Amino acid sequence: MVKLVCKNRKTMEEIYTNVAVSNMHGKYMFVVHNNHNDEMCDVMLVKSSDKGCSEISKGREQARVILNHYNGITEQIRHANNMGFGKDVTDVFCYELIKKYHVDENEI
Repeated sequence: MVKLVCKNRKTMEEIYTNVAVSNMHGKYMFVVHNNHNDEMCDVMLVKSSDKGCSEISKGREQARVILNHYNGITEQIRHANNMGFGKDVTDVFCYELIKKYHVDENEI
C-alpha cells in the first residue's frame, strides 16, 4: 500500500491525500484530476503485502512527484522514483561481503 500526500509549500498543511494498493509486480497508480501547482506531493510506502518483505528501506520510503501542469512537462503521466521494502531473510552472499570488508551492519 502506498499513499500520496500533497502539502501547501508555505504552511505544510495537507491539501490532498490518496491511497493505492500495488499489484503483484509492485506497480500502483493514482488518478489525480486537479493541478497541484503550489504544493509538494510525495508518494510514500505504508505497508507491504508480502510479510517476508515488510521492512521499509531507510532512504527509499518516499518519492517526490510533480503534479503541476505548468512546469514544461508535456506528458500527463508522472512517475515516482523507486521505493522499496527490505526482505527479512539474510542473504548469505551479502553476509560474506560484509564479513570480508569488515563493514558494520549499522553502516549499511
